[in-house]
Amino acid sequence: MMSLYNEIRPKTFDDILGNEENKKILKGIIRNKSYEIRKQYMFSSTIGGVGKTTAAMIFSKAINCENTIDGNPCNNCKRCIEHDKGRNPYFIKLNGAEYNQVDKIKPIIEMGKQKTFDGTYRVIVIDEVQRMSNQAISEFLDPFEFGDYKTVFILTTTNVSSVPQPVLSRLINLDFTPPSPNDIIGLFKRISPDEDVTNFILSNYDGSVRDLLSKYEKYKISGLDVPKYSVYDDLSMDILKSLVNGSSTVQFSIMQYEDKHIYKVPEIFYFWMSGSDYKCPISDSVLNKMRSLIPKKVIKDISKDFLKYKPSNMEELSLFLSFYDSGENKVSVETELLMNGFRKVG
Repeated sequence: MMSLYNEIRPKTFDDILGNEENKKILKGIIRNKSYEIRKQYMFSSTIGGVGKTTAAMIFSKAINCENTIDGNPCNNCKRCIEHDKGRNPYFIKLNGAEYNQVDKIKPIIEMGKQKTFDGTYRVIVIDEVQRMSNQAISEFLDPFEFGDYKTVFILTTTNVSSVPQPVLSRLINLDFTPPSPNDIIGLFKRISPDEDVTNFILSNYDGSVRDLLSKYEKYKISGLDVPKYSVYDDLSMDILKSLVNGSSTVQFSIMQYEDKHIYKVPEIFYFWMSGSDYKCPISDSVLNKMRSLIPKKVIKDISKDFLKYKPSNMEELSLFLSFYDSGENKVSVETELLMNGFRKVG
């Protein structure tokens, strides 16, 4: 039986969650046939399950599609159908863990130099390229620099820093980021009417769509209801206490959460400020308590600064919150953040 993740895997660029800029770029490359000139690509991300391999599969199919539609593969022509059924002789997908040595990757590169019989493009996707040795990856330098073959190479990785710079500099690199919780909720609305799913998503989502779907599928195939969570209320209350009483008094309680819960903080600030168009995972009692204790402007400032400075773990979050109170001067807060090692992102 096909996994839920593969069952609902996107078939076009438009179906991919989030990553709007990457989707525009890839569709533009297909429309303009720019792959005829630039044949080397890197699809990277910091975590798995965010769509980079899916995008590589769609890109591979669109390159040889007979009737692309606004940069998307048509999914109906003979070449698209053969690709989906695994019968495209000129599409090769490999795992970097299996082709991690020079003697294993050399034959693949030599294959890329060969002509195709019918004029179509050969596409070679190497997934998890970070698991290859530097020597093996460096074998791509020659075909990337001097090759004029009808072969498109697509490398994917969750650790772009592991790719030697001489190779990386010859690739078109597209960085894929986790879809927003709103995007995920929209996806789940199409596959489940369960009202508890929203809370399940926001309590479990750590950026990986694949991991979230696997967690969800575990309950569905067992016939059990997805569990209800209160982590939003708990974390909301600890953040609220830190703002009212001072971070040092509740520092331990904030740091008890796993660092993956840092993903929930922007959602908490958003709900605190304005509520939501979908079911709010924070109870009315917590929301009302927050609104009675913390001015909306303070929450707005914290929310903006969180996205600007992006604390990366619960210890940093605890320190970050310690600089705020309802009467704090905005300039002094930013000074304190910078003095304590926080740096603006982007």
